[in-house]
Amino acid sequence: MQAILVLYFADDQRRDAGFALYYRGINIGAFAGPLITAWLGDHKGRHWGFSAAAVGMTAGLVQYVAGRRHPAGREHSAPAVNDPAALGPDAMRSAVTEIIGGIVAFAAPATLLAVPGWLTTGRFVDLLTLVSVIALAPWPRRTMHPVH
Repeated sequence: MQAILVLYFADDQRRDAGFALYYRGINIGAFAGPLITAWLGDHKGRHWGFSAAAVGMTAGLVQYVAGRRHPAGREHSAPAVNDPAALGPDAMRSAVTEIIGGIVAFAAPATLLAVPGWLTTGRFVDLLTLVSVIALAPWPRRTMHPVH
């Protein structure tokens, strides 16, 4: 929601449309998310329900990262706020490369283990949890910067 406030001037009509779109997305997700995850959890198993939630969150994150640098109507938007957390083109390219590399590094062995039946849904979720915890281990060192 902060992005909507800084993208458009207060008197810009697109600002209202941005709020409407934002809240529509929140409401659709709040309505459909529990229905989808509950149905999958009841009919296919809890792992399927949680996996559906993970897929939805990942899709939202990908959309956010891909679209935050190219908002529609940028030439008419409010002046950019000096955001120290914004990634430059080289840093963004590096981050995308790391993300794709991580996905491939995880998906290739998982596929090779799933085809012969060694990797079941339960084991997959356990492995995904382990990888997520390991991947977050360097996070505090990468994101905590002293304030000047």
